[in-house]
Amino acid sequence: MRFTFKSKFLFILVILTSIVLSAEGKIGKPKTLCHATFNNWYLDEVKKVIFIDNKIITSSPGMAKLWDRNGNLLQTLQHISITYYPGGIGYGNIPVHVSFSHDGNIIATTSGHTAILRNWYGEQLATLKHESIVNYVVFNRNSTMVATVSDDGTVKVWTPNGTLRSTLQDKKVYHATFSHDGTMIATISKNSGCYGEEVDQVVKVWASDGKLLHAYPATSTRYNNFLTFSHDDSMIGSSDSRIWSQNGKLLFSLPKGSFNDCSRSHSKDSVIFSQDDTMITTISSPYSIDLWSLDGNLIRTLKHDHNNFFQHFRFDFCRKKIGGLNELSRNYDVAFNHDNTMIATTITLPADGTARIWDKNGNLLHTLRHGSRIKGSFVHSVFFSDDNRLATASNDGIVKIWDLKKK
Repeated sequence: MRFTFKSKFLFILVILTSIVLSAEGKIGKPKTLCHATFNNWYLDEVKKVIFIDNKIITSSPGMAKLWDRNGNLLQTLQHISITYYPGGIGYGNIPVHVSFSHDGNIIATTSGHTAILRNWYGEQLATLKHESIVNYVVFNRNSTMVATVSDDGTVKVWTPNGTLRSTLQDKKVYHATFSHDGTMIATISKNSGCYGEEVDQVVKVWASDGKLLHAYPATSTRYNNFLTFSHDDSMIGSSDSRIWSQNGKLLFSLPKGSFNDCSRSHSKDSVIFSQDDTMITTISSPYSIDLWSLDGNLIRTLKHDHNNFFQHFRFDFCRKKIGGLNELSRNYDVAFNHDNTMIATTITLPADGTARIWDKNGNLLHTLRHGSRIKGSFVHSVFFSDDNRLATASNDGIVKIWDLKKK
């Protein structure tokens, strides 16, 4: 293979950048949890990691795993069905969405018109049915209620044993979230899909018994699909970077930046509140996240590297080229630690295989090298424990636990 001068220059630049990053804010060697089981890049792609009490939960489209705080595997729960036949393996019932109760004891998966609730032993606790595709499922904080979101225009609120508590009638609902005290549910609905033109959207706030409390129009864009409550439940953030009071008053609108391509981008929780509700993060570009004070002043733009020579290709476990990165979804994740002194960020593209740790003023503290830049590894999820350990979950089927107390 003949390399051009430009490709040689870029390769040297990548090596030098890697050396700089490796010297930036060194911390101890992480604990590695191997989540991958199927040797299938999609089924093993770890999209979520969370700490619950003294346990760790990791989740991919193929399975969920439960670990103790030291990284010992306790339980594996398979989400899919496997059919073996001569010459190959077939996979079925791959879930659209996976969610966990906040006590970590119930796993919800959605497939078709239903959501299934199971425990870690695989026992089915309830089947929650809709008349159309179930897109999303979410638990309240004390794990006594679960809401399912469907294309049939309803959000249904259930108990974990499958008893229907209330039905929220709406248009096509994309997302729902419980308030932290569990008394309210916020929904966002729209008339057309992601590839449509301008869409009519509305944010609604409901009592958990199904009574509509407030409704107000949201920005009519194709990428406003997520909502989140502040920790004191006084504010609601939407992914068009607007902050509302719970009674529907627009408090302020933050600049959305240049990145609003919905066709290949579904950012999760695009507006995130700090634990004390004094700071907010929003997405500002394909490679950066803005950190704001609550009065709407920009504190700092948190930038990720986008000069990755290898970002033009992605490889599976067998190092086979499976497509350009522009074919993949771009996701972001942000986590504040519990005393709001550190912020963890990750952007799945440009696939530099890192998560970054910042202080509350937006100064870079650590660059955590999770995976191989050459393989196109990227971090899907970041999550802080109460004792300042950080979990990073990657598309390579690996979860790493970093102890940020050790310098």
